[in-house]
Amino acid sequence: MLRKLCLLLLLPLGALAADQTGVYSLYQEASLSTAIQKITVQQIASGTRDIQFKTASMWCNAATTFTLSLNGTAATATTSTPTILNGTAATATGWTSSNVGSGTTIQKYDFLAGANEKVIELSDFKILKGAGTAANLTIATTSITATCRISIKWSESK
Repeated sequence: MLRKLCLLLLLPLGALAADQTGVYSLYQEASLSTAIQKITVQQIASGTRDIQFKTASMWCNAATTFTLSLNGTAATATTSTPTILNGTAATATGWTSSNVGSGTTIQKYDFLAGANEKVIELSDFKILKGAGTAANLTIATTSITATCRISIKWSESK
């Protein structure tokens, strides 16, 4: 009886996992010379999956401010293929050296030169399927001369 009860309790979890199509990462390391590094994860025009953000990480060898923003004018350059951590290919598009327009600033993170990598939780951010290309999440540095790394991790579900 206990075994049947445990199986019944676990069934909803299996159904949720079945809807998830994969986990993805977009990463860029850039050597900047008085420039801005900006990466964007963006819903496609007719997106068929929800995008659930997980985490982002940021590091730089010089002092900078990282800005997290949402829903800028759609990026059109420079596309970058997300890395599949598990599952099928991502439907969200990745943009490194992104030309996304200014969106709504959510948070700014001041970073000291050479400090440890900063990891931020993004689970409160979700883009629904069908939201269109102006539905995106971007992380950008200030204009600096340095080497910086930015990574965004997310999952997609039907």
